[in-house]
Amino acid sequence: MITIFFNRESKIPMYEQLYRYIKKLIHLNELFANEKMPSKRKLATHLKISQVTVESAYQQLLAEGYLRSIPKSGFYVEPSVHHFFDDHSQPKEETTSQKPKKEIYLYDFKTNVVDSRNSPYNSWVKLEKEVVLETQIDLINQMDSQGVKPLREQIASYLYQFRGIKTTPDRIIVGAGSEFLIGLLILILGKESEYALEDPGYTKIQKLYQAYGAKTNYIFLDEQGFSLELLKQTKANIIHVSPSHQFPSGKVIPIARRIALLKWAQEKDNRYIIEDDYDSEFRFSGNPIPAMQGLDYNGKVIYLNSFSKSIAPTLRISFMVLPESLLHEYNTKFKFISNTVPVLNQLILSRFIEKGLFERHLNKMKGIYKEKRNTFIELIKHSKFGPVCKVIGEEAGLHFLLEFPNNVSEEWLIERAKKEKIRIYGLKEYFNCKTNRPEFPAIVMGYSNFLENDFISAIKLLERAWKKTYEII
Repeated sequence: MITIFFNRESKIPMYEQLYRYIKKLIHLNELFANEKMPSKRKLATHLKISQVTVESAYQQLLAEGYLRSIPKSGFYVEPSVHHFFDDHSQPKEETTSQKPKKEIYLYDFKTNVVDSRNSPYNSWVKLEKEVVLETQIDLINQMDSQGVKPLREQIASYLYQFRGIKTTPDRIIVGAGSEFLIGLLILILGKESEYALEDPGYTKIQKLYQAYGAKTNYIFLDEQGFSLELLKQTKANIIHVSPSHQFPSGKVIPIARRIALLKWAQEKDNRYIIEDDYDSEFRFSGNPIPAMQGLDYNGKVIYLNSFSKSIAPTLRISFMVLPESLLHEYNTKFKFISNTVPVLNQLILSRFIEKGLFERHLNKMKGIYKEKRNTFIELIKHSKFGPVCKVIGEEAGLHFLLEFPNNVSEEWLIERAKKEKIRIYGLKEYFNCKTNRPEFPAIVMGYSNFLENDFISAIKLLERAWKKTYEII
């Protein structure tokens, strides 16, 4: 519906103000070619003006060729006029101020996507209808800052069964993505806290802490992951780690290092560990690795996870489990902050887990992703560049590293792939400290949304792009 605020004190008649406004919308392509205009009656009712005013504006636009009239149907935007303004209405910007063209790639090995072809969309839509029909009207006005209780109960049950975490729904807080939860954690932990982050690490996490004004330190990863030795050289009292599958290195923190980190946290009251368990559901070899929080008997681990990898990034539902001491701090000072996830979405997800559909979906996706991973790695091993590169961190998650010898650089690998319309990501991109660098050039390869034919075609292009790597053998 068209909305205009009339200047009723102007000498310009209202019909002409409306005519000029609609004309401008057509010039700006905000009214599309062949788009049907609102009926005179509906537009007059919406704008609280007479139908005569709307009729006069429409007739002027019709006379000038901006609209066409179809008997017994209504007024429509004239396409020829629309196309003219699409090409000529906007002034050409100077070359220096033009935005760079967005690169178009045939294949993009990004890591922040899931297999869209196997989305549980049909089940979700069915549950949405059920929830809408069955939900009591009173729930529309009920808001819990921590998230609806049925969902928190289902999350608590899931964590106990699959991640070895014993918790209660009262300790769980649901939020719209890591942005909200990390911001809330910084409030709870206090701005005087200092945070130690993994280096390399997930760029978005690094940027979030910086954006919230938190003091940060970057800890280089040794062979066992997060370095306790380097941590002790900082003033940090909070660490953010992903012990079950570090991004992007793929490293898993062994039990001895986990215990050492827990002991470090126990040395002072204000020390805590944020365990980011972002894709722990997908482990393809060996036994599942229990969450670090399951080893914590002193209330030092804040558990953080989301449904981004297990269902979809656009679902925007994450959650965290607070220790009792921090839960008291939250309830005392920050309970007033409203929950950021729509109640309907929370109830649908709760039903999705309760009915066993989430577990079924996870099991299905584990099989699909494992097959994709195996296919991709086998194709790499049998490729022309396969003998010169090394696959790292493929046991879990939806990405792995391809490490190359030092006779080529990451920049060269990326640029050569780009010429073949393939987007790849260098490990260096995920380092924050300039002094911290990988020993060998490595590429981060996400594979979740690829088909087998995509792998075959992409590798053929990469063979051509990276010819230098295997010709010198």
